[in-house]
Amino acid sequence: MVDREYLLDDQAMHRFITDGVVSLKPDLSASLFERMHEQTLAAVTEKSNPGDNVPDEVPATREILDHPLVCGALTSILGPTYRMSAHCHIHLMPPAPPGSGPGWHMTDEYPLHKDGRNFGALQARHRCREAMIMFFPGDCTADMGPTMVAPGSQYYAQADNVVRLDTFQTGGEAGTISIIHYDMWHGGTCNYSLKKRFMIKFLVERMDEPDEPTWNCADHAWRCPSQGPSARHHPHLWRAMWDWYCGRPHRTDQSGTGKANGRVSRLIEDLRHEDEVVCLNSAYELAQMGEPVVPALLDKLVEESACSPHCPINRGQFMGGNPAEIYYSGFALAAIGAPAVAGLVELLEHEDWWVRSSAANTLLESGAPAAAAAPALCRALQDESPEVRVHAATALGTIRPPADTVASTLIDGLKQKAGSGKQFHRARVAMAGALARNLPNADIALPAFTDALQDEQRIVRYYAVVGLDRLATPEARRTLDGFFADHPNERYDAA
Repeated sequence: MVDREYLLDDQAMHRFITDGVVSLKPDLSASLFERMHEQTLAAVTEKSNPGDNVPDEVPATREILDHPLVCGALTSILGPTYRMSAHCHIHLMPPAPPGSGPGWHMTDEYPLHKDGRNFGALQARHRCREAMIMFFPGDCTADMGPTMVAPGSQYYAQADNVVRLDTFQTGGEAGTISIIHYDMWHGGTCNYSLKKRFMIKFLVERMDEPDEPTWNCADHAWRCPSQGPSARHHPHLWRAMWDWYCGRPHRTDQSGTGKANGRVSRLIEDLRHEDEVVCLNSAYELAQMGEPVVPALLDKLVEESACSPHCPINRGQFMGGNPAEIYYSGFALAAIGAPAVAGLVELLEHEDWWVRSSAANTLLESGAPAAAAAPALCRALQDESPEVRVHAATALGTIRPPADTVASTLIDGLKQKAGSGKQFHRARVAMAGALARNLPNADIALPAFTDALQDEQRIVRYYAVVGLDRLATPEARRTLDGFFADHPNERYDAA
């Protein structure tokens, strides 16, 4: 349990909702960072990288991850049951060749990017269920290639909007830590110094949907900061995020909706506007209207899932037309919550798989208010489309239905090994994650997690570790101890 003095306050949470980044400077000794830098130099070369084994190769990182200031910020943003992901990485930026000009990366091929890729397309998930921790083991001056982030960009999928945002430099003194929303656009800059630059990245996952504020909340009302990132303003979006973090349904105002059909029609039309800022504001203004606009939004979801705006990303790459994306109508439906669930469940039976995929993805974004969709999502685990199966499985992990009602379906799916391809494996990973989040009773969970410890996929084994750790029974602990003894390279930092 983190001491409350280390939790974020309302103002810091307001800024995280608008900007998507919080910076910290834990009170740690200079000798720790000297040791960390030495360990990093020993672990990383231009031809080798410890990859996900960072905590073992650079053990000094654990002292940062365990610091109460860091734990307090992560608890505030992701809830007290957050877990470190199985994935972490050390990014090496070697000195640029003599005469190199300014740029983001040395190749300048990916000037700004986001990690939230899904089936090759970019998407944004507005509710923060994953975050990245980024820090430098040594001092990182402006000429050493610090990582840049664009505050507020976590809500955008289109790069042409992001480049107009102000950027924020995550470098500085050793020990400066940035926690950013997973969907933040970011990029490494060129290293013009004569030293190697290292940035260490960890991913952190939310395990439970919020049911109350997990920071030092003194005022439950949303207080909009005086200015958003680069003067962009998303009042309805930000308030919807605040309501979600507070663990309450998004408050709607349906008064006058029936008299404003012209306004509703215009907002629906603006979901396909060429400017993503207009699309986002339209989506969340529609969400503010609540249940009366659900039928129109469901129709729009069917339309949007068939074709999405084609937006240039990273030198000629294009986003669009990919049914794995979540669309502006989907964000509106997710913010409306429970009143939209029945219609989304109907779309899970649609004849077109891309519509079924979009419906499952929107239920995923909806979270706990979509718990009534659990039986339909369980059926969707047998869908002929692997994309539908992936989103249905992941949704079961976020909507948190009564655990035992979905456990057998998830376990059966996890045991299926007769398949191949990226999406088949992603579906099994999603099922393992859903099982770890839903956590059925020990009689059901213990054998399932024990079997999953032997899975060929590392990320499935990771979720088995998380599930056993959350189960917290003596037998679960003995199982974990035995697994760690036999697999010393798979300690993870989840347990």
